[in-house]
Amino acid sequence: MDSSRFPDGAVHDPPADPVPPEGVPQNATAGERLAADALEIVEALRHLASAKLDRARLKARRMVTTVGLVAAGGVVALALLVVLVLTTVRGLSGAVAHLFGDRAWAGDLTVGAGGLGVIALAGWAAIRTIEIRARRRTVTKYESRKLKQRYAFGQDVDEASNAAERDRQDGSLN
Repeated sequence: MDSSRFPDGAVHDPPADPVPPEGVPQNATAGERLAADALEIVEALRHLASAKLDRARLKARRMVTTVGLVAAGGVVALALLVVLVLTTVRGLSGAVAHLFGDRAWAGDLTVGAGGLGVIALAGWAAIRTIEIRARRRTVTKYESRKLKQRYAFGQDVDEASNAAERDRQDGSLN
């Protein structure tokens, strides 16, 4: 028996008794030919739907595999980071303890308090930076809006408000 190789690399044996193509007999009516064509179209659509479904399954399988590998890599990287930070802090704590006459508690306390201080300072700086950037974006937004108003109406909201306030005060003085 002759074997053939498929794109997936698998070797499949041809069927023992291949199905001969049925086709439409020469003397078939137009309705019979139409029915045969419709069956062929339905089979082609089934084949297409099956191929699309298999492609979607393959894509989902690859996505799940990728997410799993990235998650596993992230866990390994995080564990390595924790180990490196702890090793560094322990070494720094030991060095500071040595400076305090081999008092381990003094080294631990100094390094721990210093680390917490650095983290607090970094957090404060990050929050402050975010607030400053947000304020700048807001000011820029409203300044741009005022320019558009001046261009479109000849005055912006502030100028219109000031003019209305002057008119109100002038009217109340009379």
